[in-house]
Amino acid sequence: MTDFLSLSAGDWQCRGGQIPGDREDQQDDLGGAVVDFDGKAGLVMALADGMGGHAGGALAARLAVEGALAGIAVPRRNMPARLRAGLAAANQAIAEASAERPSILSGMGCTLVLAAVAGGKAWYISVGDSLLLLAEGWRLTRLNADHSMAPLVDELVREGRLSREEGARDPRRHQLRSALTGEPISLVDAPEMPIEIPPGARLVLASDGLNAAPHEAVSAALSSGLAPDRQVEALLRAARAGRSEYLDNTSVIVCARAPA
Repeated sequence: MTDFLSLSAGDWQCRGGQIPGDREDQQDDLGGAVVDFDGKAGLVMALADGMGGHAGGALAARLAVEGALAGIAVPRRNMPARLRAGLAAANQAIAEASAERPSILSGMGCTLVLAAVAGGKAWYISVGDSLLLLAEGWRLTRLNADHSMAPLVDELVREGRLSREEGARDPRRHQLRSALTGEPISLVDAPEMPIEIPPGARLVLASDGLNAAPHEAVSAALSSGLAPDRQVEALLRAARAGRSEYLDNTSVIVCARAPA
């Protein structure tokens, strides 16, 4: 596991790490910062999954994470406004880099998940197919929208227009309907109201490489009672063990709220 991330504030601990999977390069990026929100110390975490070739994908993800955290650092009227500013700053950073070297970086982009936690509340904004999960014991819930084609392919399966096997193999599943490319963003998931996070729960940000891990393995890792850094390691091992043929870059951040 590389690029270990460690941040704490109030009753929250966030730890993160990543593996290249079966790729030679790493095009995911992650980061975080301690922020003040209404006089209370909180954490903001960012995770991006790059696309557009080795140089472009890695750069887009790094620019998005750095730009988002810089944008969020500026105080605004509420946390959703700060997250929107972070998203805009991330997209603008990609636009400027693409304009400077269009022959090399044209077409680069990335997904982005931003999540902020303070006290018993969490806020988020996301674009693309990277995951934001809430783990409460064995219960595992995806909070953010999936902006890949996978939900539309699954709908075709439910309608009987594709078989379950055809849906699982459909190459369109991994195509993105929205991403940060420096252009206007097609789809953004940005709830205005915070999510209530009970004591002992885990908030997880992950790139889509974690989808290689079986649902049961993810639930087991997050309900294990281990410290967040050990849960990150367990999730990355589960992704590596669960892959069928090929494992993409996989990055995970686990944010744990202390038990009552």
